[in-house]
Amino acid sequence: HRINVLHIQYEYTTFGHPLISVPLSFIMLILLYIVKLIRRVPIVITLHRFDPKITIDRITSYFIASIADIIIVHAQFIKNDLISYLGGSKKLQSRVTVIEHGSYYTEKYCNEIFKARSNFSKPVFLFFGTISPRKGLHILLKAFKEFCLVKHPELKNYCRLYVAGYIPTYSRRYGNFIIEYVRYLQRLGLKVKYFGAIPETILPKLFELRAIAILPYIEMSAASGPLHHAIGYCMPIIATTTKYFKEVFQDGGAILVKPGSVEELLNAIEKILFNKDVQKEIFIKLLQKVLRRYSWYESAKKHIYIYLKGIEFLKKK
Repeated sequence: HRINVLHIQYEYTTFGHPLISVPLSFIMLILLYIVKLIRRVPIVITLHRFDPKITIDRITSYFIASIADIIIVHAQFIKNDLISYLGGSKKLQSRVTVIEHGSYYTEKYCNEIFKARSNFSKPVFLFFGTISPRKGLHILLKAFKEFCLVKHPELKNYCRLYVAGYIPTYSRRYGNFIIEYVRYLQRLGLKVKYFGAIPETILPKLFELRAIAILPYIEMSAASGPLHHAIGYCMPIIATTTKYFKEVFQDGGAILVKPGSVEELLNAIEKILFNKDVQKEIFIKLLQKVLRRYSWYESAKKHIYIYLKGIEFLKKK
């Protein structure tokens, strides 16, 4: 069968440990370049992250720009950073397009789940995703300790914090620190549980809890899978004022706090738990502004348009 479009989802961390992922990434990009030379097929590459401060991102960006006919990124700030770093030519600008990361949801489901979650008499806080220093999980653990022992000791026996996520090899030291911190909180009598890596089939059970999703990231230069799971399940969300979260929630739909600030995180938790008006405002803006823009349906329509554009682009060569 004839290949009409070749679309590669590129993120070098896909292959695991940097000692493996970096060489494999370059091998893949070299093979793509060979394909480009010997076959007339439009190449689309989705670049899931680009941080000009990271060496591997800077180097691979040149390869990707020379190989891809169209580059897809998930946020406007990623497009701006990429174009700025690569020189900002008009030709490059026309080849880089933003397609938002999708979220699975139905409006009926979201309305039903909001009614079920509007009662936080037994609060559940949820952190999920790969565990590494930039995710700021230690900030959440500190905040949870202060919330239960200092600010609201009357809720100590009711509050629960669930942590689910894989600890990659490159952040094993941090992961061990987190595990010890969880055990320390447990010795204080706090209801904290670390599940480790959990299979996709179990994830919905966590998301369907009456839980607040907390993403206390210190740095974020890519789309966030955990965030879009939380959006799809219409969870109240507390995130940080890092670039990606600021862009997603530019019209509201979550409470954003300063990265690394325990105090702001505590204030945000209290707002969601104890203020019905804040709960309702977050839900309405999440439904009206965020979910409709970050749905897989909208993403699929834009991808089809890009594929057709790639085919047309090749015909003009």
